[in-house]
Amino acid sequence: MRDARAFHFLRNYGFWRGVRRSVGRGDRWKRLTGCTRILMYHAFSETGESPGRYRVPVGAFRRQMLVLRALGYTIIPLDEYLEHRCNHTLPPPRSVVLTVDDGYEDFFSGVLPILEARGLPATLFVVTGCVGDVNRWTDAGELAGRPIGGWTDLVSARDQGVSMGAHTRSHPKLPLLDPDRAWEEIEGSRRELERRLGGPVESFAYPFGESTPEVEALVRKAGFKGALGVQEGVNSVATPRFDLRRIEVFGSDGLLRFGLKVLLGRTYLPRLRPRFPGRLLKK
Repeated sequence: MRDARAFHFLRNYGFWRGVRRSVGRGDRWKRLTGCTRILMYHAFSETGESPGRYRVPVGAFRRQMLVLRALGYTIIPLDEYLEHRCNHTLPPPRSVVLTVDDGYEDFFSGVLPILEARGLPATLFVVTGCVGDVNRWTDAGELAGRPIGGWTDLVSARDQGVSMGAHTRSHPKLPLLDPDRAWEEIEGSRRELERRLGGPVESFAYPFGESTPEVEALVRKAGFKGALGVQEGVNSVATPRFDLRRIEVFGSDGLLRFGLKVLLGRTYLPRLRPRFPGRLLKK
């Protein structure tokens, strides 16, 4: 067993050393070995509303964008990243994609002005059957009954550079549906978005992050270029295009924790608070 591990290590080392020599040490190497981070947001809390797991304070979001810039990351559109993947080209090194699920009203009132002011791209995944309504797919929790923006909001966001992705028509758990109904949820959401907003809709997000090979096949058949789940991690050239990883940003994340999430590509991190022996805490 030990000899086998040593063999695999030496083989991989030799392979990547050869690749490094062939591509050089410049931008091409950084693009090849760099991984794209896709951040996932849901709702945003404004004045008078406390943060939660799915509610990120608007002020915190503004500061997070400054952290990304300070860390040297470049924010690119999701459609651009998918175009790279489809054409087998390499995205920019240290690239980050911003995605927001569901399309709650607070995105348009709180976050859209920040994106516009800084010229930052983002993708909003829309539940087309609930546009202008409220969250009806969650019975309890901080997102239950939360107001969702209307079609006028979506048109305005599109005009300000936000791209739209499909998130089904009613936010069901797709693996539980029969193929015909799942197809209507997947393809129907894309069809309605394109009819209402104009232009192609190229990305899809699985509701609750749940998918199967059969569901993935329907998403491919519907003509999307890629799909996103909720599995944590970063995206390399080897990450399946219809099972892209995302890093969820919590409302409780401080700037240090946010920065570590982006750097490490992990949602759940060890506690950052040092732990002292109990006797040191006693008076």
